[in-house]
Amino acid sequence: MVKLVATVPTALGDPKHSLLASAPSGELASNRFPPAARVGIEPNGAESSSFFLIRYDSERGFAGDRWHKTLEDARSQAVWEFKIPPDAWTEITVPDDDSESRPVVSTWFGQLMARYAPLP
Repeated sequence: MVKLVATVPTALGDPKHSLLASAPSGELASNRFPPAARVGIEPNGAESSSFFLIRYDSERGFAGDRWHKTLEDARSQAVWEFKIPPDAWTEITVPDDDSESRPVVSTWFGQLMARYAPLP
C-alpha cells in the first residue's frame, strides 16, 4: 500500500479543527485539535478508492482527519489548507495490514512521517 507524507511548510495559525462529541449528560462538547505539523494521505483500506488526509501535530499525535473521494481531492485539500506544493510529498510503501479497523489510528504511520517528513 502506498501512502504519502509531507511536512506543513508554515505555521498557519489556529486551525479551528475540533472533535464534537456527546457527553454522558447529553450535552455536546467540543475539543480542539492542535495545529498540524505534518500531514499524510492514505487509502481508506486496501481495497478502497477513497482516501484520508490526516493531520499530525509536532509530537506525532493525531490532530484530525478528513475523508476524500479521490486521491486528487485529498491532494487539492492539502494545497488549499496547508499550502503544500505537489512536489513536496514523499511516497512510502507499507505492507497491507487489515488488522486495523481505521488507517488513521496507526502509530507506525506517525513514526514513518517523522522519518520521511521531518520538521524543520
